[in-house]
Amino acid sequence: MMTNPLDVQRHAFWLRSATGEQSFTWLHQPKRPTINAVGVIIVGPVGPEYMHSHRSLRYLADQLAAKGFACLRYDPLGMGNSSHELADESVARDWLATLAAASDFFRNALNVTDVVLLGLRSGALVASAFIATHPVKGAVFWYPYLKGSAFVRDLQIIDSMLHLSTEGGFIEAGGYPLYPATQTWLEQIDVLTLQAGHLQHALIINNAAQPPTKKLQQALAAQDVVVTQQNLSGLERMMKQAEITEVPEDNIAAIIDWLHTTYAIEQDNPLLDQMHNNDLISDGFREEALTIPAARPLFSVMTEPATPDNQKPLLVFVNGGSGHHVGPNRLYVDVCRRLAKMGFSSVRLDLSNLGDSAQDITPASHNPYALTAPGDIAAAVSFLRENTPYQRFVLSGLCSGAHNSFQAVVQHSLPEVCHIMLINPLAFYWKQGDSLLAPEDSQHEADAAHYSGNVRSLGKWISLFTSPKKLRNALAFAVRLVQKKLIRLGKQLAGALGFVQLSPLEKDLLSLNQRGTRVTLLIGETEPGYRLLMAQAGATVKQQVAKGQMHIAIIKDGDHTFSSLASRRQLIDLFIEQYKL
Repeated sequence: MMTNPLDVQRHAFWLRSATGEQSFTWLHQPKRPTINAVGVIIVGPVGPEYMHSHRSLRYLADQLAAKGFACLRYDPLGMGNSSHELADESVARDWLATLAAASDFFRNALNVTDVVLLGLRSGALVASAFIATHPVKGAVFWYPYLKGSAFVRDLQIIDSMLHLSTEGGFIEAGGYPLYPATQTWLEQIDVLTLQAGHLQHALIINNAAQPPTKKLQQALAAQDVVVTQQNLSGLERMMKQAEITEVPEDNIAAIIDWLHTTYAIEQDNPLLDQMHNNDLISDGFREEALTIPAARPLFSVMTEPATPDNQKPLLVFVNGGSGHHVGPNRLYVDVCRRLAKMGFSSVRLDLSNLGDSAQDITPASHNPYALTAPGDIAAAVSFLRENTPYQRFVLSGLCSGAHNSFQAVVQHSLPEVCHIMLINPLAFYWKQGDSLLAPEDSQHEADAAHYSGNVRSLGKWISLFTSPKKLRNALAFAVRLVQKKLIRLGKQLAGALGFVQLSPLEKDLLSLNQRGTRVTLLIGETEPGYRLLMAQAGATVKQQVAKGQMHIAIIKDGDHTFSSLASRRQLIDLFIEQYKL
């Protein structure tokens, strides 16, 4: 159980549906004697917007609980910490079974008989399909897709923008593959022809940045549903990537005001001190929610084999960027569950300012390179060493997760960490003032790759000299390049004269080697991580690789978050291979 300053308690558990699948679920519950007689189920987006909207939905659920509404939010089956796979033909049908189980949970655990479904974006499609066949009295359509075919088309556009081509009929969808059976199921949904059934009240929030429409309002009103509609801005800000996403507080205030106006009756609040059947039990592994006590408690999920072996090291995954602990495209979950089937245990950790550990939504709160990050990791390792049977650890993470894992062992020693596995690092020493998306050194290496790749193209030269902005950027890069070349020449000259000058990265890599901490880097083919590593510690890296003290692998066609299924599978295979060494 986790609490927050709003005097709200959160319970994490896996909710089992009638199909046997288990959805990772959070109950946000008011800590007061009474509760609203209506429960709220948040039906979040499927696909890429799942990750982008996580912070906003967590904040919304907390605010709802603070105002007296018990609220459930969950990972769709096949995504996040839930069971199932997106490739399974039954996954879309089972999304509806999750909503049925959530409704039953309110009735059986909290004595709340009526629910409001709050569907965000593609979540509105799933909510609509459920409303058509189940007794739901209230609904919020938040920036809804009105047709499943429009949602499928948008995912196809993502593939086109990323230049992804696939075989087998599935859509890559930015890392959340949509398979034919699910495409067909979604394309059959038309919210405008929804049979409202028992629906009595609805709130529609449309995007103020688009031409106003009353189509859904009119369709529901024709079925005697009392409809409130608002046109608000905020969708674009909410759906930016996790590092720069903004919570649309005015949207959330509008939702809460409508709920309070529409549903005013309260009843006794049976506060739940603990959740029963908390764990996910699957073929070959089990998972449990684990809160690590600290000044700011750290939320995590532990995955263990059916028969744990504490003689093997425990993997600790650290947030990739500002995303939560499941990793981009469910990468961390897939790695951990596959390792568990091979006998290895793991923990997916949210740093104190990120994911489900976070308590607020200020811009500084979701800095992926927070100064507290190395200390959070050290505290987690210490807790796990003292409170579990595991005594050896492997740290890993993507992007800032790589930086923070590296800094944790550099700043805090951590002799129990025998291996760090860094995925697509953009910085080894992030500095205050650096961009969250492209730290200075990483941006320089990315620019170097860009210009070197275009130097023989006449068209690129013509484009350069006909665009003042491109020309200014190229000149600025040239100045930085000369400066860095001069610094390197100076170091080489000093070395020739007998003055050995090691870079900070070389010193730290040598120190890790002396402690017996192995270093592995897994880098996407299009990423600047390898150039960054060699620019800062090339000579030492070559020596350590030659001696087998460091391993570097380049993943073909891998982008920053391994959006394509082929690159993600290759990464996971290489990760497993290196982890077992």
